[in-house]
Amino acid sequence: LLQEILHLQQKGNVNFLATSRPSIPSMNRFFHGKPEMEISAKEEDVRRVLGNEMAGMPTCISNSPDLQALVIDEIVKAAEGVFLLTRLHLSSLRNKLRRKHVIQALNNLPRGTTALDAAYSEVMERIYGYQPSNWDLAKRVLTWISHTRRPLTTGELRYALAVELGEPGIDEDNLPEVNDMVSFCEGLIIVDKESDIIGLVHYTTQEYLDRVSQTWIPDAHKDIALVCLGYLSFQEFSACSCLNDKEFEDRLERNALLDYCAKNWGDHVRDADDKGADEAALRFLEDEKKLASAVQVRMVSEYRFTGYCRKVPARIAAAHVTAQFGLSRIMTRLLADGSKADEDDNFSRTPLSYAAEYGHLNIVQLLAPRQDTNLDSVDQDGRTPLSWAAGCGHVDIVNLLLDHPRGVGPNCKDHRPQTPLSWAARKGCVGVVKCLIARGDVDKESRDRSGQTPLSWAAYNGHLEVVKMLAAAAAAPQVDVDSKDDFSQTPLSWAARNGHLGVVSFLVDMPGVDADSRDDGDCTALMWASAHGHVEVVKLLASRPDVDCDRKDRSGQSSLSWAARKGHLDIVKFLMARDDVHLQSTDRRGLTALRWAAWNGYEDVVTVLAAGRQHKVAKEEIKPTGGVGDGGPVKELEI
Repeated sequence: LLQEILHLQQKGNVNFLATSRPSIPSMNRFFHGKPEMEISAKEEDVRRVLGNEMAGMPTCISNSPDLQALVIDEIVKAAEGVFLLTRLHLSSLRNKLRRKHVIQALNNLPRGTTALDAAYSEVMERIYGYQPSNWDLAKRVLTWISHTRRPLTTGELRYALAVELGEPGIDEDNLPEVNDMVSFCEGLIIVDKESDIIGLVHYTTQEYLDRVSQTWIPDAHKDIALVCLGYLSFQEFSACSCLNDKEFEDRLERNALLDYCAKNWGDHVRDADDKGADEAALRFLEDEKKLASAVQVRMVSEYRFTGYCRKVPARIAAAHVTAQFGLSRIMTRLLADGSKADEDDNFSRTPLSYAAEYGHLNIVQLLAPRQDTNLDSVDQDGRTPLSWAAGCGHVDIVNLLLDHPRGVGPNCKDHRPQTPLSWAARKGCVGVVKCLIARGDVDKESRDRSGQTPLSWAAYNGHLEVVKMLAAAAAAPQVDVDSKDDFSQTPLSWAARNGHLGVVSFLVDMPGVDADSRDDGDCTALMWASAHGHVEVVKLLASRPDVDCDRKDRSGQSSLSWAARKGHLDIVKFLMARDDVHLQSTDRRGLTALRWAAWNGYEDVVTVLAAGRQHKVAKEEIKPTGGVGDGGPVKELEI
């Protein structure tokens, strides 16, 4: 996401403010050399926050101005500018009903380097001191919030806490109130009002709970796993998977916790490492209809095209799902009970194929030695387990498959046709690429249906480290760094088109790379960068003596024309300032850059181009005939 935001800054005048903790190395890397400032709480800010809270404190505080002043003074000193400590210290006073007890608590406020952990421990002791029903609710809230695989909404968490194992559905009368969930956790959790996400108050809260989980919530993953499996076993889901998109979406809307349970139950079973959780999972896997309901939610496409809910395997076995989650003990039980190690679903995928995709080495190690496992099984897209492992970056599985005594085809092509190396390069899997190119039997110049090589794909997606590794293999020579695909586009052209400045900078300096190469449309890398608004790439390419900045493509358009046509003002300004760029050059339709900008409604570009011509432009000249441009005509301008 940060990479894309920084790319946006290349396209236009975009200001971007980021805040983070100072200890994150990636932040320093992304924003190196950028203006920065340290933000810390000022004493007056802390005092203001505390002052605003006094009215809601116990009566002995709210009715006593001098005690309020003491509370504020002592918390300010103990918190040392940390708002989180301010919040926790204040929370510790809310159950103090007498002045003496308030003063005693203030004298015992944690201070110094261990203050935060001490404050958290005090909160947990207070929670534990509740009556059993309240402690149980708080414990389960903290269990879910601190151990789930993604943040939960308040609705999801309420339903999670309302699940009663063995019951056929949710009893709506058993749903806890959000205010109680928050209140009983003594300030450790908050609700984001915009997203409705309920979460921990601070990242240090998560770190603290991770350290003490064996003390306070030792069976967290087991408890969550059992709830997920209990939820997925509700009578609601015995009707199997849904037959159409509306039915599927209605099911998700009716069942708030279904998405989380279907996608994550197996992860919690695996992390629980518990026999009871395993047995519950086996019982669930035996119910084909309920399993199919869960699989549909887990494997459905995130793209909502018509019929998307049916684009999942209609026939899928327990072994496939077990392999997806990496449940080795359960897989051993299934195989011992007669499940087929090489059973395929109706996408022709086997348990080994899924284990390779999801990166579960334990399952691959379990299945690969078996004689009834086909290591080179091919699914409906022509992909093998090696192809899936390579494309998902699982280098340990790639090595295991390649080194297996029965062997697998290192250059197996799918229906695209792409090889494992092509997939690894395309996805930026550095470790896998390194592993594959070190082998003498891997085709480093394999081409897919569009003629793209692994290097071309790496450049296309901006994977600089992969580009460097593949380019280094050119010394053999085994890789053509300037190879052309079926559209005569080179790796440099693709990198420029997609705005990958680092890749462009590396490739243009490689021996044998033509920086001004033309594709089938006579477009150069500079034209592609100009058309797509990548100003830094444009500047880099234009600075080279071997690049013609005024060259025209097959339609007669120049880089300036493309930039104007697409409304990229910064690039237009940059190219206009060059002596070797002609502002009034026309394409085969007789259109100038100005007329393209006018037709597509880019008034700022029109103004700049017109001013650059140093004379008035008639209205007629900036109103080309209909049907020429990419959009509606700009309103008439007096220039």
